[in-house]
Amino acid sequence: MSCRAVSVLSKCRISQQQIRGKAHFTFQPSQTLPAALQLVNGKMTARTTSSPFNNHQIRSYATTYYPDGVEVPRPQGLDILISDIKENDLKKVGADAGIPNLSTGTFPKSPFPATGIIYGDGSRPMIPLLVRHHKNKSSEAHYVWFLVRTASPHTYLSAKSMEVLIGKGFTEGRHSFAIQDESMQIGCYPSREPFSELNVLGVDYITAMKLSIIFDWKNKTFQLIQI
Repeated sequence: MSCRAVSVLSKCRISQQQIRGKAHFTFQPSQTLPAALQLVNGKMTARTTSSPFNNHQIRSYATTYYPDGVEVPRPQGLDILISDIKENDLKKVGADAGIPNLSTGTFPKSPFPATGIIYGDGSRPMIPLLVRHHKNKSSEAHYVWFLVRTASPHTYLSAKSMEVLIGKGFTEGRHSFAIQDESMQIGCYPSREPFSELNVLGVDYITAMKLSIIFDWKNKTFQLIQI
């Protein structure tokens, strides 16, 4: 089978298999792209596995764009498959750490370093950061438990977080928030399926704040530090 139907995948061979009785396509790259090409909901997608957390991401090539020639998923097209973290886990991790999810707090004079924990069997990096909508400077900031996800180019907030921080009805578009540092603003998108219950701290925030991630695997913690 030719790959000409998918222009972004060149010099590859596609073979058809039967997996669980359904047509399934895999692709073997000649050079890079260590992915499995599949038909998901009628769209050609690529499944990749990222280390060290062994979590899977399915990316639809129909929902990508190319700023400066670099392929980046659109905010509406990013799929993060995290089956082991749900809203109840945000409550649990907050209670265990003594910082309940969406509880109020005050921005620190020195925003970083900030400390998070490595949570669950999937070793998910979770961190509580203070968040406030940029137009609500007179209101209190709230601790939001984020999943740190460098595979995500964007930062997302769940509908519940959006409602607490802004109010009801803000389920579309991009909204600006101060996160941990009240002097800085970052655009956040509403979380969507299949990660609609999660808050995701993406590489846009990490880059804007010039952060590095330092893991302490022995104590199952990590820090965001400014470089």
